[in-house]
Amino acid sequence: MPIGKITAEVAKKGAVELIKQLIGVAITEAFKAEANGFTRIMVENEVSRDMRHRQLTKKGEKLVKEFEKHADAAVTGLSFSLAVAHVFGEANRFSLVPADGLLDTLHGMLGKIDFAVDREYQQYLERVDKAGVVAKTGNVVHNVFGVAETWHWNISWNPIYFKLKRDLRRQLQALEDARLQRIKAQKGREALKTQISAKLSGSIQELKIMIGKFVEIERKSTTWERESTRHLDSWHATRDILHQGTREYDRLKNEGVVAWQNEVYRKKDAAALREILRGYSRTMRRESRNYHDANAKFEALEKQEDSMEKKLYAKLAQIRDLHWQLWKVRKELNQTKRKEPVRSLDGLPPLDVPWRLPTGYVKLRVDAYPFRLNGN
Repeated sequence: MPIGKITAEVAKKGAVELIKQLIGVAITEAFKAEANGFTRIMVENEVSRDMRHRQLTKKGEKLVKEFEKHADAAVTGLSFSLAVAHVFGEANRFSLVPADGLLDTLHGMLGKIDFAVDREYQQYLERVDKAGVVAKTGNVVHNVFGVAETWHWNISWNPIYFKLKRDLRRQLQALEDARLQRIKAQKGREALKTQISAKLSGSIQELKIMIGKFVEIERKSTTWERESTRHLDSWHATRDILHQGTREYDRLKNEGVVAWQNEVYRKKDAAALREILRGYSRTMRRESRNYHDANAKFEALEKQEDSMEKKLYAKLAQIRDLHWQLWKVRKELNQTKRKEPVRSLDGLPPLDVPWRLPTGYVKLRVDAYPFRLNGN
């Protein structure tokens, strides 16, 4: 077997090994990125780890076959394999390039490398043709012995490798920079999601406490409303009795005898009847005072209820907005595919009825708090 052919096989084998190493790096990086949450392929497409491995392996096999197609060329195969080995080694400098981006870039570089090698070969043949008979004879001798690959050693490849490496570095650097930007943005979104979730959780707890206070105020208000009504009813009843007694007292002075509350009173009992009426008058004043006190407390609690109701609406609005923000961040992170929640405050539930369980414990109605911390 010709020496040139052996050299080409060795170069091809080395380049294939390098390509397979880069494919392994791409697969490892893909799994590492998914584990760190930098990509959402597993979540979005429901692709298993084995399926992802098969996808990247298939793309890698396609890359190797494309390389071998050019590496098996009779004249340019050795030059192509050596160029790939020199240029592809630059990919090891970039550790955060996405797996698909790395393999696609390497696949695109194969065509560029093959084009550069073919161009050099054509230029070499043109130089040989211009050199004269001696050079032509030498070239014919080379072809006769089947070692035309030796043209490779007559070319200065370093400038060509430098340009190709620079092109590969530029593409991989752009991919890595974009990846880093996505990582930075996603980390920021993750931090924002955590922050919003904490705020939402705190607001929900505050809402529960506020509703508890609201219910407590409402209960006290109801109690004082009943007290106020009771004192007012007592005042009215005492007033009616006092008016009736006053009329009977006037009759007693005129007629000398009256029957009132199952008792018979004569003029000599006028002082006793007057004292009883004074007692009703004192009761009436006491009930009036108690009524005004209870009514004042009731009205104060009613004002607190109104104020608390406004705060409840504001807290519900805050929760609604936080939930909308959380949903938006989770959508950017591809963590939710639910229907977009209503951000408008028109759908806020009424707060005029306290929410209680049969035991009296505060209950949040579903329509008052239709949110969960997972953002759905």
